[in-house]
Order: sequence, then C-alpha cells, then structure tokens
Amino acid sequence: MIGRMQTDDLRAAISPRYAARKLQRDFPYRASFEYLNSEPSVREVLILDRSVPAYYSNKAYIKPAGQRGERSVPGASTSLEALQKARQLGVTHVLDVVSSVSDFQVKSPPAGLTLVFQSAAQRVYRVNEGRATTVWRTFVRPRNSFSAGSPKCGGGHCLLPSGRRCLCDSTCWG
Repeated sequence: MIGRMQTDDLRAAISPRYAARKLQRDFPYRASFEYLNSEPSVREVLILDRSVPAYYSNKAYIKPAGQRGERSVPGASTSLEALQKARQLGVTHVLDVVSSVSDFQVKSPPAGLTLVFQSAAQRVYRVNEGRATTVWRTFVRPRNSFSAGSPKCGGGHCLLPSGRRCLCDSTCWG
C-alpha cells in the first residue's frame, strides 16, 4: 500500500508536468549544479550562500559559512572575505544565489571573476587564473584567429559558431 508520503512521488510518476515542478521544488539551484557538475574546467566551487545544499555538487566545494554560523575559511568572517581568497584556496568557480537568507552577494563582479552561467536567481562565475588584468568578456578576437594566451570560450554553456553571441556574452565565435 502506498503511504501518504509516497503519493507525491506517485503523482510525479504519472504526470510529467507535475514531475518537472516537483524536481524544481526539491532540487534548488538545479541549473547551476547541472552546469557545475558537467563543466570539465570546474575543480573546486566556492558556495557563497549558507543555505545552498552543497550535497548536489559532484565537485569539491568550499562553503565559507554554514547553516549554524560555522566558518570554514581561516581569516574570513564572511563569504565575501572568503571570495577575496578564492585563488589562494584553489577555487575555480563561484556559485552565488538569491535565497531566503540573502540576495546576490557579488553585486558587481571584481576583475578576477567572469560570469559564465546565469539562470533565475543563480549565477556562476569563473575565477580567472593569474593576473586579473584582462577581462575575458570584453575581449573581441578577429574572425578565425586564435593566439596562445588569448582568452577563449567553448564550454558547454556557449552557442555553436553561427554569428550569434555566446551565452557567456563573449564574442569568441567572432
């Protein structure tokens, strides 16, 4: 006999539309985690919001503030202070979300971050390697050219060459 707790699952099995709503409700920030888990360049993620359930990440992660106020980054009393140490911590990507406990914490990305994914109430930034003097998003390279050291795109989040801009807002397909 199906118990009351399982009727929700049964309804989801019967109705694809209800299943999609249930998945959205039960899997917060799904789009960001799908991006982070599928992108090969992601090695370690800094999760800024304390309410984000990090167990959806298949990649290593650092969560500077826990649900009960615990701190995991020495010398950083806030998530934004931990963000300043992202390179030192070996972080390759940063997850920033709007949640019930906070708004986006990165108000305007510093030069060392590049927005690579955005969905409703969720953003993923790439931590730029080396010096942060070149902002990848503003780089325009000539058509059909690439030189070593130039910023380039091509992750699963970008559109194929077709004259359109990449979803990362770069003009890398020129």
